[in-house]
Amino acid sequence: MTVRPDTLPLSPPAAAEIGDRLPGFERVRAGAMALVVAFHAALPYACGALPGLLWVVPVTGERAGVVADPIFWIAEAVIMPLFFGMSGFWSARLGQRGDAARFVSGRVRRIALPLAVGCGTVLVASLLIWTLSLPLTGRATWSEALRFDPPGPIRDLLWGTSHLWYLEYLFLLALLQVPLDAVAASADRGESPRVARALATLDGWMRSSWRWALPTAGVAVVLAAEPEVYLGFQHRWFPHTEKFLHSGVCFLFGWLCWRNRAALSQAGRSVTPLTIAAVLSALPLVLVAREAVAGAASDRALALPAGLCAGLTLTAALVHGASSARPAGRWTTFLAAASFWVYLVHQPLVGALQLSLWFADWPADAEFALVFVAALTFCLATEPLSRRTRVGRLLTGRAGRKETPARVDRPLRKAA
Repeated sequence: MTVRPDTLPLSPPAAAEIGDRLPGFERVRAGAMALVVAFHAALPYACGALPGLLWVVPVTGERAGVVADPIFWIAEAVIMPLFFGMSGFWSARLGQRGDAARFVSGRVRRIALPLAVGCGTVLVASLLIWTLSLPLTGRATWSEALRFDPPGPIRDLLWGTSHLWYLEYLFLLALLQVPLDAVAASADRGESPRVARALATLDGWMRSSWRWALPTAGVAVVLAAEPEVYLGFQHRWFPHTEKFLHSGVCFLFGWLCWRNRAALSQAGRSVTPLTIAAVLSALPLVLVAREAVAGAASDRALALPAGLCAGLTLTAALVHGASSARPAGRWTTFLAAASFWVYLVHQPLVGALQLSLWFADWPADAEFALVFVAALTFCLATEPLSRRTRVGRLLTGRAGRKETPARVDRPLRKAA
C-alpha cells in the first residue's frame, strides 16, 4: 500500500505513516507545537501590544516579563515560517505524484475540512471567551457584550479566523502548488527552458551552504514593505496580501527543500552552526522590537533581524528534519503525534486561563509559566478525543470512520 504523508507540520500521523516519516521532523514538529503554545501564553506579558490584535486581556506593556517578553518576540518571528516551511516540504512530497485531483481532494479533507469544523467549534469557543472578557476587563459593558455589539474599534477586531488563519492560507497555497508542480515538471522534462534555468539557479542556491539566504531575503523584503506583518495582526476573514506573501515565501522554501532533499540529507553538519547563528540573531531582534514598540526605532528596522532569525531557524529545522536519522524518543513521538490537536484547541484554553489570572496579582513570568504548562498539559491529556470522537476526527482531518491509531506509548518510568 502506498503511504500518503501529511502536509501539515502539526497534523497527526495515520497508522501507516509513522514509519514513513523522517525522525528529525518529529523533533521539529514537537518543538514547533510547544513554541506556538508558549507564544500565545507569553502574549499578554510582552512589552507592547500588536496593532490589530484584540487579546483576551489588555496588553499594556506595563507587565512585561523578563522571560515571556523575549519568548514572544522570537516566536513571533520564527513560528509561522516554521509551520509554512514544513508544510511546503511535505506538500511538495505529496504533489510529486502528479495527480492533481487526488492532491486537491486530500487538501480539502486535511485542511479545508478542519478549518470549517474549527470555525464552528474552536472559533466559537474563542469568541465566547473573548466576548466575556470585554466587560470583565472594563473594555465594554455587559449589555454590549451580551448583544455581541462592543464599541466600534473593538468590534472591528473581534471577527475573523483567529489562529485558524494558518489553515486558510495553507489551503490557498496548496491550490497554488498545483500549477507550480505542473510547471516544474514541464521544466524538468526540458519543455520550458526559461523556467528550467530559473529552477536550476534556485536549486544551485539550495545545494549550497548559503541556502538560508533565500528565506531570509524573502521574509526581509516583505517585512520592509509591510512591517505590521511582524509588528501587528491582520485579523479578518480573507487573506491579507503581504501576510500571504510572507507565508508563501516560507512555503516555497519548503517546496524547494523537498526538491533538493538529497542535498539537505547530506547537510546535517550545518545544523549546529545554523542554530547558533539563529540564537545569536535573536538578541538584536528582541532589542530592535522593543525599540520599535516604544517608538524609538522605525518599524522597518525590524525587517533584517526578523528575516535573519526566521531564515536561519527555518533552514536549521528543515535541514535537521531531512538529514537526521536518529530515532525520535517516545516523548517526542507522542508530542509530535498530538501537535495538530494542540494547535487547534489551545487558544481558547490559553485565553480562559489568562482571563482567570487577570484578577490575580502574580509576577508576569509566573503567570506565563502557569498558563503554558496548564494549557499544554490539558491539550495533551485530551488528545484521545481527536481519535475517539466524530467531531475530533473531523476537526483533525481524519477519515469519517474511526481510525486505529499507530501505537504511540507515553514514556514509562523504568522499574527500580
